[in-house]
Amino acid sequence: ALFELSNSLSLFCDAKLWDTNDATILAAENAVDSWEHCYRGLRGLLIGATRSAQSMYGTAKTVVTTTEHHLLLPVRDCILLPAFSLTENAVSTTAEFLQSEEAARLAGTGLDVVRGTPFIG
Repeated sequence: ALFELSNSLSLFCDAKLWDTNDATILAAENAVDSWEHCYRGLRGLLIGATRSAQSMYGTAKTVVTTTEHHLLLPVRDCILLPAFSLTENAVSTTAEFLQSEEAARLAGTGLDVVRGTPFIG
């Protein structure tokens, strides 16, 4: 009877251990499946975001290049460069005149006119 009780108890414990082991394996498989599902979702989201960013970068680059060639370069070539060139010529001509003898003579004449003008007050 003790032998049969021992065998019954042994079989019952083995069954409980196997059931517990199966539950642990099932829980581990479920955890791995959940992790893989999350990983695939996150991976898909990152790939989609990267492709979207690449597309937006390509579009922005095209718009900037088009704007540069169709708007900025003509403005630079037709407006800014000629304006700077004219300003440079005007400043250069003015500086040359101010350093000339004619400017000194004109300044002296102007000072004489101011000295000769009576002060009315």
